[in-house]
Amino acid sequence: PVYSSGIRSELTTPTGAALLSHFVKHWGPLPEMRVRSVGYGAGKRDLAIPNLLRVFIGDLEETAAYETILSIETNIDDMNPEFYQHVFEKLIEEGALDVYTTPIIMKKSRPGVKLSVLAREEDRDALSRIVFAETTTAGVRIARMDRLVLDREIRSVATVYGEIGVKVFSSGGHPVTLSPEFEDCRAAAKTLGVPLKKVYDEARKRADSLLKG
Repeated sequence: PVYSSGIRSELTTPTGAALLSHFVKHWGPLPEMRVRSVGYGAGKRDLAIPNLLRVFIGDLEETAAYETILSIETNIDDMNPEFYQHVFEKLIEEGALDVYTTPIIMKKSRPGVKLSVLAREEDRDALSRIVFAETTTAGVRIARMDRLVLDREIRSVATVYGEIGVKVFSSGGHPVTLSPEFEDCRAAAKTLGVPLKKVYDEARKRADSLLKG
């Protein structure tokens, strides 16, 4: 990405920019790593910040996938609450990673709702248009944030209620936690006329072996 730090001076050279564009695959904060060596370089120009360059060489820790996402937020205090389900569905269909609301107190002590949409950079404009079109807001706030995400795969387990899908979350190739697919459990409970929690608990019990394996 390109952004301004507010310093009215060149902070890189054409050679430095060329090296970065060739070698750098991802931009963000320092990832979890085992540092093997650190290098420093100092420039001659006096700046408002230390004129230093620091380079780390190390091995990445295989914990979870790192990515940068956006949080699109707005505060609403004058919308029919029945509309929120429709807004949620539209945003998810358009690619939102998650959508949620938080109760807040706004100016003049009016109760309101903070609508939050987690999104990828490339979906920013499309999701913002939906927020403007489907809610009563006149503006949104957009902030970048970092998140760590475990690897995910869907496995199937045999239960007394039939095959149930299970989401298995892993780190570095090792299963960490799991969660039975809610829709599979609900469908089995409805078809067989048994309590949903019994189907869910049975699927969880059968799936525990995946963590041990």
